[in-house]
Amino acid sequence: ALGRLYVATRQFAKAVTELDAAVTAKPDDLVALFNLGLALSRSNQYDRAAASLEKLAIKTPSELSVFRELGYVYERAGKFAKALAAYESADKLAQGQDDFIKRAIARVKAQLK
Repeated sequence: ALGRLYVATRQFAKAVTELDAAVTAKPDDLVALFNLGLALSRSNQYDRAAASLEKLAIKTPSELSVFRELGYVYERAGKFAKALAAYESADKLAQGQDDFIKRAIARVKAQLK
């Protein structure tokens, strides 16, 4: 619970510490796993964030926010092909209705040219 509070108040470094412990104690806590990925992402720890979000994407293949954040993490890490795949998965889940995802896809495609 404290880890989620730290994420909500944008104290991402503190959140990582709390959420690492929570996920270690309960690896199937999907909310903690997402929040850990988010906190790592916002702390510029993209490789660790991707690992956390990739696990979550396998467990929750229909969760739009997971693929959206995974695309962001890959894009920030310069892994544009992976970013595009994640954003396209998110776009499919959003049924083409999310403007952030549409802009992200266009931005990533431009990086791949």
